[in-house]
Amino acid sequence: MDNTRKAYFWNSGKMYSKRPWTQEHIDTQRAYFEKERTEKKGNFAEFVVRMYYLIYKACVENDGSCCKAKEVRPYRVKDEIYEGIYDSPDHAFRTVINDCTEHLKLMHYIGMRKNEKGEWMIYLNRPLDFLLEGEHEEYLKKYGITGQAHFQSGP
Repeated sequence: MDNTRKAYFWNSGKMYSKRPWTQEHIDTQRAYFEKERTEKKGNFAEFVVRMYYLIYKACVENDGSCCKAKEVRPYRVKDEIYEGIYDSPDHAFRTVINDCTEHLKLMHYIGMRKNEKGEWMIYLNRPLDFLLEGEHEEYLKKYGITGQAHFQSGP
């Protein structure tokens, strides 16, 4: 079984743990997402990308570096995540969207921590590195993002 196929089984929603992923696991998942985007097969990588850009947009609209987690709750973003893929979000949309967020966290694209008021905040750590050429600009345009995000350091 090649590593790309193995990543699919790891990410079936049954094998999550609170433990951080190893760099090898992150690299395997990144390769899987690249392959899914290049071959135009499957939707999960697209859902992850859309979730990232919705978080990116919320961060830019806030102060550029973070947003409240409640601003990108599954119920608020479901229509944008599923747009053009399915007619409407399926019954498991919360699980799918939460899986997207979890992947972004485990791969260190975003981070989460509570602020001084006890609210969960999402921080952008780094840009997506599995997009095809020109896709970053396409997503900025698609979601009407005109500002610049400020990335935090570290996972």
